[in-house]
Formats: sequence, C-alpha cells, structure tokens
Amino acid sequence: MNAGPEVPDEENVSASEVTPLHVNTSSSRKQDNLPTQKLNNLPNTVLISKSQSPSSTIDSNVSYGSATDFPSNLPASADASSSSGYNDIMESPGNRSSATTPNMSNLSSIVYNRKIDIHNEEGEEKLQRRIPKHRLSNNNGGSRSESNMHTLPSIPDIPSPISPPRPLDETPSLPNGRNDRSPRSFPRNSGVKTSFTICVLVFGLILCICTLLQYFILGSPASLPFGKNDNSNAGGDEFSGGINGHFSGRNPGSLFDELGRYVIDNYDAVPTFSDFLPGVAGIYGKPIWSFYVNRGQGIASFGVKSKDYPIMEFQSANNAYQSTALLGFRTFYKGHRGGGTPFLIEPFDPSRTKYEQLNAPLQKDGGDDTPPHSAEWESAPTRTMYIGSNEMQIREVDHVHRIETNVTYFTLSEEDFGALVRKTTITNTDKEKALHLSILDGLARMQPVGGKLNGLLKSIGRTLEGWMGVYAADGKTMPFYRLSTEPADTAAVVIEEAGHYCLSFMEHQENELLPIIYDTTKVFGGDTMLLRPMGLYGKSVKDIIDGPQYGSSKTSSAFAAVDDVTIYPGQSITLLSFYGRADRITDVPVFSRRINQLGFPQYKLARARELVAQITSGVETVTSNELFDKHVQQMYLDNSLRGGIPVLLGEIDDRSRSESADDDDRIKVYHLFSRVHGDLERDYNNFVLEPTYFSQGPGNFRDVAQNRRNDVVINPRIGSFNVKLFLSFLQADGYNPLSVEAVV
Repeated sequence: MNAGPEVPDEENVSASEVTPLHVNTSSSRKQDNLPTQKLNNLPNTVLISKSQSPSSTIDSNVSYGSATDFPSNLPASADASSSSGYNDIMESPGNRSSATTPNMSNLSSIVYNRKIDIHNEEGEEKLQRRIPKHRLSNNNGGSRSESNMHTLPSIPDIPSPISPPRPLDETPSLPNGRNDRSPRSFPRNSGVKTSFTICVLVFGLILCICTLLQYFILGSPASLPFGKNDNSNAGGDEFSGGINGHFSGRNPGSLFDELGRYVIDNYDAVPTFSDFLPGVAGIYGKPIWSFYVNRGQGIASFGVKSKDYPIMEFQSANNAYQSTALLGFRTFYKGHRGGGTPFLIEPFDPSRTKYEQLNAPLQKDGGDDTPPHSAEWESAPTRTMYIGSNEMQIREVDHVHRIETNVTYFTLSEEDFGALVRKTTITNTDKEKALHLSILDGLARMQPVGGKLNGLLKSIGRTLEGWMGVYAADGKTMPFYRLSTEPADTAAVVIEEAGHYCLSFMEHQENELLPIIYDTTKVFGGDTMLLRPMGLYGKSVKDIIDGPQYGSSKTSSAFAAVDDVTIYPGQSITLLSFYGRADRITDVPVFSRRINQLGFPQYKLARARELVAQITSGVETVTSNELFDKHVQQMYLDNSLRGGIPVLLGEIDDRSRSESADDDDRIKVYHLFSRVHGDLERDYNNFVLEPTYFSQGPGNFRDVAQNRRNDVVINPRIGSFNVKLFLSFLQADGYNPLSVEAVV
C-alpha cells in the first residue's frame, strides 16, 4: 500500500499551506492537483491545515456540515492558537460533546467520524467494508486503485459534532445505504405500520370524546359521589385560599387540604396540643409572636417582642388549655330568620364540643344502659382546624342554625407596624331563608401597654388594674389600651405613651371602621367567669354601641360590633380585625388608612404564605408520602428560626454578587429571624422577637450552633463565617457563653 506523501513537521509549515482532507472515490479526477479556491466554494467540505500557527484563521467560506450539526452564526475568524473562538462554537446549544473538545492546533491530525487507521492493510480492509461498492468504483466501472488513495494521518478516537468531509461527486446517503440518485423502495410492512399508527390515533380521539361527554353530562370529578367529602365547603371566600368562594377540601385519606395545610377534624375533642405561628414578617416588617392550642378559637396568647409585653396574656400550656375558650377570642350571633324565633349562639362554644362520649350509652348505677344521647351528638356542630406554616384556620358548621363560621389568623408582614390579623367569615348555608344577624367578634380580655407586665399580671394583677385605661384615638372605632404610668417602684414617674390598638372593618366596606366594644360588662354583664354574654340578653348590639362605655381601672375587651346585617342564602360576610401596638395614639389613624386600602388583607395573607415558601424552597421535597414532604419543610423552618436564616449584605456590584464572604470583605453575613425556641410547652425559655426591620433575637449557644451546621450547604457563599464566629466565642478557660446575642 502506498504510504502517501511525507507529512512535514508542524513548526516548519506556514499557515498558508492548506490541504483538503477527503477521500476521492472517482478515478476521473486527480486529487493532488485540485485547486484550493474551488474547494472553498464547495458545500460540505472542510479545509483543515496540517499545522496551525498563532496567526492562522478559519476560512469564512468553509462549510461545517449541515445546519443541524453546527451553528449558523459561525464567526468569520477565530484565533487558532487559543481555545476561546473554538469553544464559543463547540459550547453552543445542541453542539456539545461528552468527550473532550479537541484543540484547534490539533485539527491537522483529525478526520472526523473516521475511526480507521489506513496506514496498514487492516485499516484498508475496514475502509473498504465501510464504503459501499458503488462508491469504490470509478465512472467506467473500474475498481479503485491504491494510487488514488490519499494518505491520511492517524485518527484518534474522538467524536466530533462536525460532519465528515464528503467526496466531491458523492450525493447524500440515506439511512439504508442508498443515495438520493438510487431508485427508492419501501419495505413491504410499511402499510402495516401506517395502519397501526392510524388505529392508535383513532383510539386516542375516542378516549378524548368520552372524557368530554363524561364532564358535560355527569359533571366535574368534584361533583361525583367519590369526590365529595365533609370538608368540601371549608374556608369561606377566595381570600381564605378557596376557589370560587369555597374550598374543594382534601382528598379522601389525605391529611392535608388543597393549600397543603394539616387538617384536624373535631380538633377541640382530641387530646390537647400547642403550636405557634412563626412570627416572620419579612426583612422589612415588624413581627408579632402568637401561640395557639386546639381549644376554643385557637389563639392562646400573642404580643410584641417577648412574653413580658403581651396583648393577650401569656399562659403556660396547662393553663392555656383551660382558659383559651373563655379569655381568648369569642364570637356571638344574635338574630333570626325571616321573623322567626330569635336565637343567641356562640360559635366554637366549648359546651357544644362533639366529644365521642356523647354518642356512647349512658350507664346507670344499677348496671342497665340507657339509649345513647344521639340527639345531642347529632346537633353538635362539626369543627375543623387547618394548620399552615404561617397561618391557622378554624371552621365550624352549625347544622341546627345553618351557619358556617371560618376564622383565619396570620401575622401582618412587611409593614412599619406589627399586627395579628383575624379574619372571620360568616356564611348562610340555608338554601331558602335569609339570615338577619347582629354580631360581636373579638378578644374577651385585652392587656394594655405599660412596661414588662407578664410577671405583674400574675403576681399583682388586681393592683395593676388601677393604672389601666382605654383612650379613644377617634370616637368608638379606635380604642387605645395603655397604663397611665409604668408601675415601677422608683423615684421617677414614667408616663406611658405607647398603647395597643384594635381596628376592624367589614370586607368591601373598607372606608367604614366598625365600633369596638371595650367595656367587658356591656357584653358579659354580671357573669365574671365570662361564660355567657348576659349583656346581650337584655340589650341589642345597637343599644350597647349607642350606650356609654367605661374602660378605666379594669381589664377591658376588644369586640368588633355589627349592628344589623342580612346574609342571603349561600352568601357570606367577612370581618377583618387587626390587633397590634403603636408608639403613640396619633399613629392609629395612620394605620387605619393603610389597612383600609382595597385588597390590603388579601395581599398580606398571600405574602405571609410566600415568605415561608421562600424560606423552605431550598428543601422542597416531592415523594409519594405527602406527610414526609411536609415534615421536611416544617422541620427546616423550625430549625432555621432557632439558628437564623443567613442572608448576604453588601452586594453592591457584580463582583460582590459572585464571590463568597471569604473572598470579599464587603460582604457581611447576617442571620434573620433567629430566636430562642420558647413556646407554651417550653415556658422556661425567654424568647425575644425584636419588633424591628431585619428582626433578630438572642439564642442559646448550643441551639444556634447546631442549627447553623448546614448553612454552608444551603448557601455556600457564606463560607467560613460560622466557624470563625463560634471559635471567637470560646473563652480562655475553654468554656463558651450561654447565649448568642442579637446583632441589632
């Protein structure tokens, strides 16, 4: 076999010496004398230099295969000595190779897609087996001679996205080995394949038609018998997260509703537990802490900063289980249907809890059993609790009075003032008669501002009432709860200026605030246990609103009052109330104008959900076990709040946005929302949620350290910040401090 011309060394060849590398299958053309200029104008031909000097360039007239094999926007020239121009081409979408991209300086030793060394006889045989016979013969039918074989360098085993050079007289080959000049033929079974494809398409069309007929004739899946469940009407209006005014409920057998909230049926009849809202108000928000239990209307205590500054007095879990239903949020309906018998009821009344024992036989002393109290069991309302990551909702369906009540709590986020938001939706479930109601809805006992009150309320509560008072910011709609002075045994007297506020309005009537009933005796009369609203037995809600109220030297209430409202069948009304703290009484009207903006509560509920979703997005888990998925997110949220959520401050330019805290001194690591994990069960912990922007509180050294151990995994750019921080806390004797204090 002819060894071919000698290949000179790369350093001795100029950039202008260019040789076309291809296989000429026609004996009628002489390959060695082909002009280079003509090759440049031919399609699908690659010119590859035997050597590439730093000044060599890629000819702009060269075609690199078909459009699908290479990008059409090939640069006119590229520096062959560097890989930048070549990599820009090779790394374009659709042209990446799993193998290492060859360097432009080595292209003289590559013939693409030809993994055959034709310098030996074995390679020649392989080449002849690969090329069809009609391509190895000349135009006169003669065989191909070895003298016409172009000597090629050794071919490395490197795949390439560029199509191989095609002989000048060769036409594109088809997948079956024929070229486009050959007579076309089709396999005998092609008709069978076509028929099978048509059958599949027809079958799919039939299925689509059947599905549409089922939907229009039988209704949507939710309306079918297997789609119904007891929670199909949970939630009130769309503001609660429902669709078209109502929740579709949870799927049968699921522990969660459509919003991913944990569902507890008959929550006030199951064993007690306590929980809390996370107190996350965003970077530019002021948080409110709040705890709830599965008794009464849920919220057991809430306030500002710590348990020393309560709006509703902090109670340990054992006391909260007993007192929440009486001292917490309460709702009273006084009304009638179409002039019928009037009624006075309280939703979520603990005396109407649906305990399982009510449906069991009542045993006599003699041993005989009486029939079960089925009437009391059947008349008891159905109650459900929905626990979300940053919200909590309770629902009651009163089958006797045909009234559904939904109450949702969430923390106001991203505002200059903090508040716990309570939304109460009342629905008339009767299909025929309208419902005429007067309503009181709010907090049975509201504490004032006056320094650290938690210990004083429990030790000298009666004495403390001597400083209490309710002041009006604007008539009867903006009460302001505070002590006259701070009750400190010091020579200096500190006048208290801050206070707690309560603002309430009816949805779609944002410009009109509801009057607040703060005089507890006007609601409960002489019932000092606050069991029944004795004041409503002798007077109407309108009489209470129009009458005088007294809020000095006693613990007051905060009930939003609706004089008279008519709810037609299937319709709902919604009350929205905000409970928080203001530094001055003149701030309350400013807050009022802010919350009265159209759509404000709806937007804030959506933001409350989004804030937690953003925090837990890094550990979002999707498996076949929905309970496990939610557990992962909730555990990450709880532990992140104990250690803080790291954010990077000082990202002022492109360099700082791309480097870590170790590489750029301008970047500072800051942990948001950290606090001691205090709650009703851990009543020994003094938690702190600073009511400031970038809120942060102190935490125990051990808790903070162990809950930051995965920070660098979730956010690698914080670098070695935590390692340096905790090493700096170690003292000379080897001990560490008890707590890590807040930065602000």
